[in-house]
Amino acid sequence: MKFLFVLIISLFVTACTKDVTPDTYDAADVGAVSRVNKGFIVSKNPIYIDSSANVQNTNIAAANEFDTGVHRIKGYQYIIKLDDGQVVSVVQNESVQFKAKSKVLIIFGKTTRIVMDETD
Repeated sequence: MKFLFVLIISLFVTACTKDVTPDTYDAADVGAVSRVNKGFIVSKNPIYIDSSANVQNTNIAAANEFDTGVHRIKGYQYIIKLDDGQVVSVVQNESVQFKAKSKVLIIFGKTTRIVMDETD
């Protein structure tokens, strides 16, 4: 019975994972206007995105007792210097990777994304 409970909680947590990619949008994003800034990658740091932080009002402690790592996604923290001189940090999963000094566009919105700058 305890195994079944942990399995259900694990599936729920996995379903709540926010897997942000530059090419995946919510239906609510259709028609929304987002601010876009140019910049370049200053640094890239490998990270793990822990999806259990996105789950509210559940007993994750029981699931963590048997945690097998299925709640973690590989990603990168990018430090980006914008053309106006500001420096920002954006976390994105590993589906699209950028090298240091790459020119990028930062799309600000409910979910901020980084894409290659192909405007030049």
